[in-house]
Amino acid sequence: MPFEKFSPPRKGPDRPIVTVTRNRLQLNKKCQEYFEGHNFVELYYDRKNKIIGIKPQKKETKNSIKINLYPKRGIAVIAATHFMKEYKIESILIFVADDTESNKKGRKSHQFVVDWNDMHKMIIFKL
Repeated sequence: MPFEKFSPPRKGPDRPIVTVTRNRLQLNKKCQEYFEGHNFVELYYDRKNKIIGIKPQKKETKNSIKINLYPKRGIAVIAATHFMKEYKIESILIFVADDTESNKKGRKSHQFVVDWNDMHKMIIFKL
């Protein structure tokens, strides 16, 4: 009987993805391509359509947040605690702190494929 050996892919996703947790936005390596040469971002939220926008900024502005790069892990992290609270993102997405039986329906994070919006010069994704 001829068997085929399965070799799972070892490289990361080929799509730009943002992972949303209770207090941060994490960009995968593919997503970081939009932010090359930029050390800061400005965050935007469309309340009506529940869309988050992340706009790259080369220099710090009054409303910008620093991007923390972790090259060995292939991610960039944006601290977004105040943003999440201001727009009640936690109530839109269900998060859990642990894996107890009562919390099985929630998650610790949510992933979203992002798109580049030419008009606003930022990546966007719908919650």
